[in-house]
Amino acid sequence: MDIILTETNKGKRSLVCDSFRYRVDKTLKGEEISWRCTAKGCKARLRTDCTGTVIIQQKNTHNHDTSDRDNERHLLRVRSKRKADDDIAQRPSKSALFLVLCSLVY
Repeated sequence: MDIILTETNKGKRSLVCDSFRYRVDKTLKGEEISWRCTAKGCKARLRTDCTGTVIIQQKNTHNHDTSDRDNERHLLRVRSKRKADDDIAQRPSKSALFLVLCSLVY
């Protein structure tokens, strides 16, 4: 299982596991984190350790298909936003802007 820790558009923690995206549902005592699928109406949940790298429990199954393209677009958007925050004084190159715009359109 590949686990990728990212952020949502609003800067909160999210997790991508097996091409499904999860958001933090709650932090449990015992230093575990409960995650829920970001798809509306999906009941799938994960429970991980406090670092979010070790899956302790998986509950329910997803009622939708995965979308690798949407996940790649989301990761690109988050990375671009983080880079813009880090390099606020640096102007982005035209080729980077073109790649970002193309990925958002297609």
